[in-house]
Amino acid sequence: MGVRGLISLRWLIVSAATIAAVAALALAQYHAMSEARSNYPLLALAQAVRDLTSVSLPDYVRVYTIEVHYVYTSGRWALEPGPSPPNCSSCIPPRGWLYSVSFGANATPPFGATYTVENATLLLGESLVVPPYWENATLLYLYPTCRGGFNFKFQRTEAFDGVALIIIQCS
Repeated sequence: MGVRGLISLRWLIVSAATIAAVAALALAQYHAMSEARSNYPLLALAQAVRDLTSVSLPDYVRVYTIEVHYVYTSGRWALEPGPSPPNCSSCIPPRGWLYSVSFGANATPPFGATYTVENATLLLGESLVVPPYWENATLLYLYPTCRGGFNFKFQRTEAFDGVALIIIQCS
């Protein structure tokens, strides 16, 4: 094989590698876009939760509740799983529980964190999780009146004793 043959072979290998790299990038972009399309109902739902507006979705979305409570520790409120321990003076609520709500799939929020209006909507895998969260000095938490639906409406109640509900109605 002469010099021209080696140059042609090198050009052929470089061209094949370039085409393979472009194909891999196109495939990665396609998968990223299909994931974004599959999460669109949850993204629309997350926006509706943040804005307290109504939303209609193309697919049925399940609603799950997880019992949680906040405990005041190390100078901040931290979300913990389950109901409050008996006679817990540093817990919200002092007895009972709040709800963390997940849409789509049953998922729990990361515990030990304080959630505010800025970080209260979490996309975790195939679910949207909304734990109880703080807005100024008011604790807000979602209270579902249904187990799922296509149409969701979020309505905030007046705060009482520093706690306000966001009622979820769905059909």
